Amino acid sequence: MVAGEKPMPTSRGNLQTLVIGLRNGPIVRTISLASFATLTEQSERTLRRRIADKSLPYLRDGGALNKVLIPLDEVRYQIAMPIDDDDLHLIHQADAGDSRSQTDVALLFLEHGKPEQAIWWLEAAAKQEDAEAMHWLARCFIDGIGVRRDAHLGLMWLSRAAARGHEISAAQIQSILASVPAQPREAREAAAVF
Repeated sequence: MVAGEKPMPTSRGNLQTLVIGLRNGPIVRTISLASFATLTEQSERTLRRRIADKSLPYLRDGGALNKVLIPLDEVRYQIAMPIDDDDLHLIHQADAGDSRSQTDVALLFLEHGKPEQAIWWLEAAAKQEDAEAMHWLARCFIDGIGVRRDAHLGLMWLSRAAARGHEISAAQIQSILASVPAQPREAREAAAVF
């Protein structure tokens, strides 16, 4: 919270007792507005309106970007699936950029039948070269889970996961290659030119 900014009251308590980063106050775990929007299936525009009408508590990081942060505990009241304290911790780590946690949050969404939200987290982890996330993105694209079915994009993610040491992806690529008929020597040499 920026010095001088008044905390916003909430129906689940009073944020006046919650202070981020000040010496004598407790630390509040927060997540970014973008992550909160994905987790709760609400648009950032809707969330900003809720912040403006004081129905959603928030804090600002006080840094150069003055980023809007939502108290992590708000996720528990806004998300449309059951979560426990371990899940909240996982969400906090994922929001902080931990690719393994991002993949695990995506799998949590897939498990609860929310593939569109899972894709957002898988893509975030895949941008960090997480092989497990790439493998799951491949499955989603090949099977059309949460995205439009695209076998080419699925195979690209599968190949990238295999190249980064994902054993299941590597075995699947080997299986695909084994099913391709052998080419005559001249065709292989001609293909090598390109």
